[in-house]
Amino acid sequence: MYERMLKKVVASFILSSLFACYMFPSMAFVNEETIYSNLKPNGETYKVVAGTIKENNDGTKAEKNEIQKELPIECSVIYKLDGIEMPANEIVGKKGKVTIELKYVNKDEKNEWINGQNEKVYTPFLVISGMILDNKNNKNIEVNNGKIINNGEKTIVAGFAVPGLIESLKIENSKFNISDTIEISLETECFELSNIMTYATPKAFESLSIKLEDFNELFDKVNQLQSASGQIEDGAISLNNGIVILNEGVTTLKNGSVSFDNGVSALKQGASSLNYGAIALKDGIDEYAIQSEIYNQGVAKISDGASMLNENYGTLDAGISGLSDGSLSLKDGAEQLSTGTSLLAQGAESLSENVDNIAGSISELKSGAVQVSCGLDQIVSNVGTQKEDLENAEVPQTIIDNLTLIAELKRTNTTLQSELENVDDSLKEVLNSQIAINNESIEKLTASNSYIQSIGNQSKESITSLYNGLTSVQSGASEVVNGISLLDDGMGELSKGTASIASNSKDIANGAAGVSAGANQVSAGATSLASGSKQVVQGLNSLSNGAATLSDAGGKLNDATAKISSGAEQLQNGTSSLYNGANELEGGTKVLVNGINSLSDGSKKLVDGSGELVDGIKKFNMDGIDKICNLVNNDGKSLIKRIEKLEELSKNYDTFASDEKRDNIQFISIMDNISKADIEKKK
Repeated sequence: MYERMLKKVVASFILSSLFACYMFPSMAFVNEETIYSNLKPNGETYKVVAGTIKENNDGTKAEKNEIQKELPIECSVIYKLDGIEMPANEIVGKKGKVTIELKYVNKDEKNEWINGQNEKVYTPFLVISGMILDNKNNKNIEVNNGKIINNGEKTIVAGFAVPGLIESLKIENSKFNISDTIEISLETECFELSNIMTYATPKAFESLSIKLEDFNELFDKVNQLQSASGQIEDGAISLNNGIVILNEGVTTLKNGSVSFDNGVSALKQGASSLNYGAIALKDGIDEYAIQSEIYNQGVAKISDGASMLNENYGTLDAGISGLSDGSLSLKDGAEQLSTGTSLLAQGAESLSENVDNIAGSISELKSGAVQVSCGLDQIVSNVGTQKEDLENAEVPQTIIDNLTLIAELKRTNTTLQSELENVDDSLKEVLNSQIAINNESIEKLTASNSYIQSIGNQSKESITSLYNGLTSVQSGASEVVNGISLLDDGMGELSKGTASIASNSKDIANGAAGVSAGANQVSAGATSLASGSKQVVQGLNSLSNGAATLSDAGGKLNDATAKISSGAEQLQNGTSSLYNGANELEGGTKVLVNGINSLSDGSKKLVDGSGELVDGIKKFNMDGIDKICNLVNNDGKSLIKRIEKLEELSKNYDTFASDEKRDNIQFISIMDNISKADIEKKK
């Protein structure tokens, strides 16, 4: 878009300068120099005459002198008949499609200090060439850069070239179509070369008045755009970094949840084993109570069966030893249970710490998203200001200047019309041609004003579209902030839940420690029982005499057995509750693990999405914003500096034939014609 606008502006400058050169001065003294030259059909110069007109209070003085000096513009001509190149005298009198290519070379090369270094530039000469063709023998007449005027009998062809301008501005000709060549083509029945008249002026850029400071606001806005796009990119990178940290925390949570799940499974297995052991212990103690009652009832018969007891005491002693061994197994199982629940408490506490870390990362992510949203708010505000500036912009000065130039051209045509009655026929045709050219310039200037107005309207539409798009992005950023806030709240609740799990796990560990202590006491009692059974052997001889005493002790043993049975029942109920709780904990843990797995999958997708967002914004900045800013700040400033230098060279071109400075210097050349009669005469 920037190149298209620059192309139109350069073309408008050339067009304005072209027709401004034809305006007649009024109410001012004249001090100008006109260089006349005669050219051969191949473009070679063979005569140069310098003509001067100088007006002052004493009158008007005109002089003409032939000089020997190289012209600043050199011309070469190529003729083709049906695409085949050949000299002009060989084409004259023939039928076919004729192409005349006028190539101009700017010889007025300068070395100027531009953009901090010496640069090669050329004085900006505008070259206008034209010829008059008879419509009887010629048709389908075209010119590449210029205009065709057909009055029905004859056709006036006028083209223009600006040799050296492409090299001076350092731009691509393919983008701006500024040529140093005029190409005229026609279909002829009998070709004759008429005079080709050329007008050249160095004043093409004299009145452009383009200054770098006029574009400072544009450069400032471009720099603001680049800065804002950089802020968006930084915000996107911060967002991506926060999401990566979140994903790492979720991964840690996932790994911790697997360990937690394994611990809960181990707890369930230990609780199951403990429950089965407690049931077996209760059943054994119940059976022991029944047998103890029977034993107590038979105490009266102990005396009679003392000898039998003595004989069978080995069997009782073996049973007591088995009870001692079982109590040792119970003690080992209780210790394993205590160790497992301690690991469970440690895993739950680690899980709580990881969740707290993730919650902190999400808070940082929320802060980054808020920064991005604030940056978008600033961009929307800046673009809104530019939009209002465009909507309230006044009428461009170029349109006002063009309207002034149109009025001047109309006044010039009026003057030329009045001169038609006072000149001979040879000049009437030239004046009529000039009037037609001026009318054409009026049309071009009017079209230029329409184009400038359309460019303004397009700029307003573009800034409006940009503003609407940024408003949508701003709304999306707000939605992102809201979503992250919800995620932050959810992580707070999750943190509370994991803290509760850690606390409950500690209670379970304390209960398991109590079970282990009770199992140790049972084991100690069983050991004491085994030791006492050994002493029974020693008292068997006194058994008969202490039968009454044994009967009392049997009563006490029965009471103790009832207490043991009651304790065993409570232990069995406790282990059953522990097993049921472990089942419920395992189910909840599975749900928790599945939820964490889903959270991990979502976190990975969020990482991928934020990475794509960062890549997209970087590509947008690198391929779009940075290129636009570099084009405006580098190519744009360099081009304006070069135009300023060309304007300076145009204004300062005031000497040629002599050292006396002139208000205006112009070059007029006439190329010799060749008729069919001339060729036949030479033959």
